[in-house]
Amino acid sequence: MKLTTLAIAIAAASLSFSAQAADIKFGGDFHVGYKSSFGDNNGKHLQDEGSELWMNISEKAGGLTYFAHVELEFDGGIYGDDGDNNDGDESDDIEIDELQVGVQGKFGKVIFGDIENACDKLEVGGDWNEFYAASDSRGDCGGDHEGTILYTKKIGKAEVGISHNTDTDENSAAVRYKANKNLSVALGYIQRKGDLDNIVSASITAQKGKFGLKARVNDNETSSNGDTGYSVFAAYSLTKVDLINIGTDNDDRVSLGYNRKLSKNSKLFIEGVKQGSGDIEHAVGVQYKF
Repeated sequence: MKLTTLAIAIAAASLSFSAQAADIKFGGDFHVGYKSSFGDNNGKHLQDEGSELWMNISEKAGGLTYFAHVELEFDGGIYGDDGDNNDGDESDDIEIDELQVGVQGKFGKVIFGDIENACDKLEVGGDWNEFYAASDSRGDCGGDHEGTILYTKKIGKAEVGISHNTDTDENSAAVRYKANKNLSVALGYIQRKGDLDNIVSASITAQKGKFGLKARVNDNETSSNGDTGYSVFAAYSLTKVDLINIGTDNDDRVSLGYNRKLSKNSKLFIEGVKQGSGDIEHAVGVQYKF
């Protein structure tokens, strides 16, 4: 017990010493809930969806800010890809989702590593769902992330970005304009090599009183039927802590969701989705974000 206490004290002292030279921040979010459909979780109804932990480290020197970011994602939830949490092999349960380093100054920001391309980085839109998130694969820019070099710079209310993928030789450019706190729009372009089609993307996030809108559209073949990808979500705030939303996408899916804020960092979510003539799927769970 004394050795354990000593080890903890040494680790805390080391972290405190390091923090004098660098700013270290930790964060993450956890989503756990009941899902009616098994999906890829090997017959498990109790699932997590997109839970992650991240760490940011930065320090200033010579008028520049140098930084690093790492993000761990719980891939496959608490069961992993093999559906068995007791086999002693949990190597596939947690994966590095993002790993990047960069520098920022008056010239803008340059980032290297596993990071979104310029189109994905600057797009807006999305949705309010946690388990049935249509915008994750419908209407978003797409493209490859590993081996990306990204440059961004804010110019007034706009932010521009360009990126190059060193593995696929893919290039991307985008611009995001934030008119005010209630309206943001973005345009993006991805130039791909070989027989792959180039991608043009547009997205918007808008808020007017109790009403909200999030939409994305692009010409990438992200849907099963090869049509233009899109997702559109509308939301209405019933109270300061209660929100309902409805959405649809190019794969003939319609979803309905309800979120209730439980505390500063946590919320309850209830979601239902129906695709074409398929059965209605539903999920209920809690998200904790810090």
